[in-house]
Formats: sequence, structure tokens, C-alpha cells
Amino acid sequence: MATPFYEDESLAPFRQTFKAGEVICRQGAKDGNICILLDGALEILRDGQQVGAIKERGGIVGEMSLILGSPYTAAVKATIPSQLVVLPRDRLKQFASKIPEFSLLLMRTVAKRLEQTSGRLAEVEDRYDALYNQVQSEASVEEDAGVSVAVSEEAEATA
Repeated sequence: MATPFYEDESLAPFRQTFKAGEVICRQGAKDGNICILLDGALEILRDGQQVGAIKERGGIVGEMSLILGSPYTAAVKATIPSQLVVLPRDRLKQFASKIPEFSLLLMRTVAKRLEQTSGRLAEVEDRYDALYNQVQSEASVEEDAGVSVAVSEEAEATA
């Protein structure tokens, strides 16, 4: 089996080690680095709340910021001592042209995250629909109860 490109010795200058609790990417920062996990575990935090984790070797963070040139949408923190390949934005074209596997890994990561986001959106839509139907049902029951009270009061008044 071939060695994954991110383990290649030519990337040794880009390897960095992070202590447990150390921040790798700050939410809102514009570093534009993409990080590939070699060893360890990472947590993804948005506004201080954990929204994900990366535990598998070869897992990527920072891809959206790198591709779009936008700030990081979340913070990334090492949960245990972790080693990563940290590739700077200005080297993207170089890596993409020299290492086709890099582009493929990047595309797979983006597609996987899009699929996860689409699934979450569908869940939110289902919850919204259920809540909307529940509120409509309760409003209908209250309206029916109000009509029967009004009819009952009218009947008493005429009797």
C-alpha cells in the first residue's frame, strides 16, 4: 500500500506538534493554513461550543478558509498532544500541482462536509415542520375551545 502524501519526508518542514489544549486555528483569523492530522485528536469549536472532532489520521481542517480566502469559521484545538502538517495558503498551488493526492483529499473533505451539512439542514427542516404542525394543531384546538365557550355562553343567555 502506498504511503499517504502527507507522510512524505518532503513535508517534514511543515510538521508541527501541538500540546493538549493548544489552539491550532482561531475562529475569525485569516491565516489561511490548511492542517492535516498525522497523530492525535482535535476538537472543532464554534463560538466556544464543540461542533465536531477530527480523530482520524489524514483528517483536514482549514480547507474552507484556504479555498475561499475567508476567515476560519471555527477554532481548532488539540485535545491531546497532536502532530499536524500545516500547509500555508501561499503554497496551495505548489502542493496541488506537485501532489495530485492533495487535491483529491481536499475535494473529498469538502464533499464530505457538504454532505454532513446537508444532512443537518434536513434534520432542522424536519424539526421545524414538526414544531410548526404542533403549534398549528394547538392553535386550532384553542380556537375550537373558544368557539364552544362562546356558543355555550350565547345559549345560556337565550335560555
